[in-house]
Amino acid sequence: MYATGPSVFAARWPAGTTDALPPPVSDLAPLLGGWTVIRGNGWQVAAGAADYICEAGDWVIASPVRRLIDRQHGRLLSLADLAAALERHGLPALDDLAPPYRLLIANRTTNVLAACCDEFGLGHLFEAEQDGCRYYASSASLVARAIKAPPDRAALIGYAQLGVFAFAATPYQGVTKLLPPDPWARQFEVSAGSGASLAGDIAETFRNAVQAMLAAAPDAAIELSGGLDSRLILAAMSPEQRRGRRALTLSSPGDDSSDVIIARRIAAANGLAHVIKEAPADQWADPDTLFATLNQASAGYNCMGNPVDKASLLANGGDGDGLIRFSGQNGEILRGFYHPMQPLSAQASVNLRKGLVNWRLIANDRVPDRLFSREIVEGLIPNSRDHLVAQLAEFDGEWGQALDGIYLRLRMQGWVGNAASSSLVLRTPLMPFFDRDFIKAALALPASARSNSQAAYRLLAALDPALAAIPLDNDVVPAAVLRPRLSNNISGAFTKLGKLSRKVWQRLSPHPNPVMGSAAVTAAWHRHKGWEQLDFDRLAALGLFDPAALDLLQTGQLQPNRSELGFLLICNAL
Repeated sequence: MYATGPSVFAARWPAGTTDALPPPVSDLAPLLGGWTVIRGNGWQVAAGAADYICEAGDWVIASPVRRLIDRQHGRLLSLADLAAALERHGLPALDDLAPPYRLLIANRTTNVLAACCDEFGLGHLFEAEQDGCRYYASSASLVARAIKAPPDRAALIGYAQLGVFAFAATPYQGVTKLLPPDPWARQFEVSAGSGASLAGDIAETFRNAVQAMLAAAPDAAIELSGGLDSRLILAAMSPEQRRGRRALTLSSPGDDSSDVIIARRIAAANGLAHVIKEAPADQWADPDTLFATLNQASAGYNCMGNPVDKASLLANGGDGDGLIRFSGQNGEILRGFYHPMQPLSAQASVNLRKGLVNWRLIANDRVPDRLFSREIVEGLIPNSRDHLVAQLAEFDGEWGQALDGIYLRLRMQGWVGNAASSSLVLRTPLMPFFDRDFIKAALALPASARSNSQAAYRLLAALDPALAAIPLDNDVVPAAVLRPRLSNNISGAFTKLGKLSRKVWQRLSPHPNPVMGSAAVTAAWHRHKGWEQLDFDRLAALGLFDPAALDLLQTGQLQPNRSELGFLLICNAL
């Protein structure tokens, strides 16, 4: 039903002869039927379609993404362009690529095979080793099939608590996600300077990031909401660059929320060609369409993202439209979204990490305990939380800085990376908030200066005062917060900030919070008796679920909520 981008795959084994492949690689032939395969001495690189793999001189390159951004020179590169650059400059040719990207690269002369992702780990590649062979792919499922890996129960329970697979974890035993070698938040630590100079640095670096991407893709669309991040991207464009530019706003059927209303106002004021993408109210009337979309989402997101959340997005073309467009993801780093009610100046400690895990990270997406067996509830779930607390010990120092690293390394790498790396995403995302110079400037500000979106409001006012005067979808007017004229304005501004903090608390509290369209998907699944599509023998064999809960599910007496349903669909698809 939906077009999907091809996967890429590579294998490396002890060099010997290119004529006779070792048995583990030979066994992969059925998996790669119809693929384009290029082989060297001790390695092979393959792609599911011929235009996702190319050669230039000694170099072979494969990627599930055909268009990449040269951030330094403002150019849009094809794989052939990048292969030619590798022939001229070697691996340093990758230094100027904007995230996200993921590449499998081989050199015929040196017989080196490299799996390369961006420094932020957004472009997901997966790896495993077995019987002297090492495998890499853009699909965790493909690597798992290559080594016949069973599901990883501990990793699945970790996902059931967090809503993402933490750090290098995947749903499969022995298959790991390739991550940058060092926590990348620390790679960009710089000495803090004066507030004024840093504010200027942020405005300049952010404008430069947006302008470099515009140079590469002058006709790029923009994802527009009533919030702050998409408005900041628009503010970094000149009035001439805004006029006529395509702007996309996603909406639920009959939605007349402040988010949509404000997006319309901004689009009209700036001459944008505004498109509101609203799925039809009866889009899930056909059960076959619903179940096919959920299956597609499970597979397309590598069984690593909630298919319930993705179904509406896929159905109305939100991901697979093939456009190049700006995304505001990672604007949270400047807004200090994760700072409220945290002792930012305290030193990181075990207690702070435990509190973060149990109160904040395990929140909206947690699967309630009622699905799981007593063994899992009393053993694997607590162990999973303890393991995460131990992993967070990597982030030390001042707690505000540690939170930055945790948010960027865990939430952004997992959540944004999973979305950007789906085989269903044919668009080319432009993500200026992941520009390395912008990250460097943003992290130079102390956490206290970014909390409550203060730094983001200042950036918006510096880039475009008119946009700063328009209310956000949370009713806050950035200009009023920054430049109150009367004491009652000051009081009103901070009252609104208090409301915003409470909204953040509510959003991060441990109660499932619906993603746009997910409630309709969940209701339709129940209406169409979706439990009849589940393989209960397969679910029982995982050893995670309470048999009584599975019995109630099988008869339709237990109605899973959004997070439960997503987890069941992922487990069913493994």
